[in-house]
Amino acid sequence: MRRECLLAALALALGPLSAFSGEERLAPESLNPASVEFTPLSPALQDVSFQETLPSLPEEKGTVPFSPFSKLTITPVSRVSALPVAQEIVALKTSPELGNAARSLIPKRLLSEKKGTVPFSVNFDGAHADNSQDSDLDAWISQEERVALSRMSKNISPPGEAKGAVAASPSRENPDYWYHWVRDAGLTMNAVATLYQNETNHAKKRVYLKMMKDYARFSRNNQTTPTLSGLGEPKFNMDGTAFNGAWGRPQDDGPAIRAIALIRFAKALISEGNWKLARQLYDAKLPTSSVIKTDLEYVSHFWKQTSYDLWEEVRGHHFYTQMLQRKALLSGAELARMMNDPGAADFYEQEAALLKPEIERHWDEEKGLIVQTLDQDAGLNYKKSGMDAGVILAILQGAFKDGFFQATDDRVLSTVVQMAETFKNLYPLNQKADAPGIAIGRYPEDRYFGGNPWVISTNTFGQFYLRAAQDYAAQGFIEITARNLAFFKGLNFPGKDNLRPGLKIDNLNPLFDPILNALREEGRRYLETVRRYANPDGSLSEQMDRETGMMISARDLTWNYVSFLREACEGRSCLLNPFPKKPKNP
Repeated sequence: MRRECLLAALALALGPLSAFSGEERLAPESLNPASVEFTPLSPALQDVSFQETLPSLPEEKGTVPFSPFSKLTITPVSRVSALPVAQEIVALKTSPELGNAARSLIPKRLLSEKKGTVPFSVNFDGAHADNSQDSDLDAWISQEERVALSRMSKNISPPGEAKGAVAASPSRENPDYWYHWVRDAGLTMNAVATLYQNETNHAKKRVYLKMMKDYARFSRNNQTTPTLSGLGEPKFNMDGTAFNGAWGRPQDDGPAIRAIALIRFAKALISEGNWKLARQLYDAKLPTSSVIKTDLEYVSHFWKQTSYDLWEEVRGHHFYTQMLQRKALLSGAELARMMNDPGAADFYEQEAALLKPEIERHWDEEKGLIVQTLDQDAGLNYKKSGMDAGVILAILQGAFKDGFFQATDDRVLSTVVQMAETFKNLYPLNQKADAPGIAIGRYPEDRYFGGNPWVISTNTFGQFYLRAAQDYAAQGFIEITARNLAFFKGLNFPGKDNLRPGLKIDNLNPLFDPILNALREEGRRYLETVRRYANPDGSLSEQMDRETGMMISARDLTWNYVSFLREACEGRSCLLNPFPKKPKNP
């Protein structure tokens, strides 16, 4: 069923042969119609093949014309390790009619006469990425969501592994990400819970339901499996057994994120009247045997301890972790009351209230930054700036509905504008004359894989600007402060030179809509950067090379696709729809 549901979307996302384009491709302008059969390059798309009408090769002296009945089949072959990570090899198996005409259009250095097979290197370095057939960013986002759904789904319960396990990436070497990270899996299944909640097609809804039930069972197995750090264990083998190798332990964002995902699922079940399954997820007992309450008890009792950050490099108290812990406790309190567990609800709210001033400590007035890590007691010693994209991830993923550290907070805006400027100047990629926007890394001192921009970070900044635009539209006014003045003056809109601290711009002010539109356009620039360097088939690796933008490190990173399905949905709504008009704020 899943294959059938995704087939049409994937066919659209993959596109015709020009999707493999770069400087080295068959020249379509010189050809006549012929039928071509495709098998996609990526293993994530192996269950999809389709035919497309393409030009045939012109008649050449001494060769037979490529007839309308001939077929050119593109099939995947193994990656050649000597090539750069972001290159894949495909075999162009030609029919006899193709002859020398095909070879005349393929660079000689790529030719091999062995058994009629031409090894063809497709360079995904972004140079080709005008994507002329999908030149509209909005259309690309819509297409990328379809690709993301397929790629994400293939990393959930992959064949041969435990049901409910979520692979961080199919990459098994350089780097090996074939593990179930508790954090990544929780973010993934929070997206699936949202899909389940919003789905109206019964067949698709059943697919999401099974995914969530499998994940809940697998997670409970994780909780009861003996590990080196208890519930703070960062990752498991894909068969569900404990990973006992050297690693940064504990990582306390994982239990909070897992709880958030399953709380969303439980609330959706309750709204449908499925109390039986909801009570299996949260049993309102102590000692508990349910997956959600186990995580909430852990978060509420252990949030004071230091743990490793979301990048698994530094132990301390982290803004990202604490924001997610607070959200888990407040969301858990709501669920506890639904499940007639008022004592637990009160306790979770009490601990969330204690977390609030601890989170406030991360604001550094002198630096004008929300600093990611405080009280470091282990890990890398060279992360000195305090800047970290995890802070912005925390705003998008961890902000609760009470407005605490939401996107419009002037401390957040001050942090964003400083980080954007730092990364703009850090990477050669961002200095190119045709750079659509700014590629964002994890933190300025990053050395992993040479220290590059990340798709997650860049997409997150795009989503942040769109979230801020939506929040201001809903709020109905914008306040300019000394902290956020630089942020707004960095936008492109007429009248920005008149901004000053203390100015309150309501939605009847002629500056209000231009500011919202400028926020939206800034968000588009970040998303356009991701689009520019995405692989032609829509696949996204972990990082973009700091010099070229080439996709490098772990391929098909699940978290990349989650960011489109979970975060880009609201961004796409912001891109495509007019802002709501609110009454003038009193």
